[in-house]
Amino acid sequence: MFFYTFVTKGNILRYYAMMERNYIFGMIFYLAQKWQVMGDKVLEEKVGITMKQWLLLVILEQFDDHLPTLSEAANKFGTSRQNIKQLVKQLEKRGFAILAADPADKRAQRIALTGKHRKFFTSDEAVQWQEDFISGLFEGVDKEEIDAGYNLINKLSKNI
Repeated sequence: MFFYTFVTKGNILRYYAMMERNYIFGMIFYLAQKWQVMGDKVLEEKVGITMKQWLLLVILEQFDDHLPTLSEAANKFGTSRQNIKQLVKQLEKRGFAILAADPADKRAQRIALTGKHRKFFTSDEAVQWQEDFISGLFEGVDKEEIDAGYNLINKLSKNI
């Protein structure tokens, strides 16, 4: 158990509530790790990138008004500038992104997408294998359970 609680007659409900929260907390990390490994395998086979590289592409696509700096991308991703730089360099090798000095501020580096990712996101074949992958992750989960999970994740995200 993540936190140890002494169980007495007076705090049994609190104990079980804490157990459930601890379980959810731990399982989120467990699922994230397992899903990342599964996603890495599929993405490496289909596109030659990892889940983290895929997530960075999704994040970079959100900057539609300007080319983001490494720091801006790191802030959105929730990681360090150095980690983003490594991910961008890997995407650059695969032709998905370009890292270049900002013409107005040579100290800043900006990230540009090449457009190669769009085929990956939008082709009929890509959409199908992505849908198949996600459907497999949620196999056996009904609509009400998905709705409850969606609501829980949205509430939890407001605490960070």
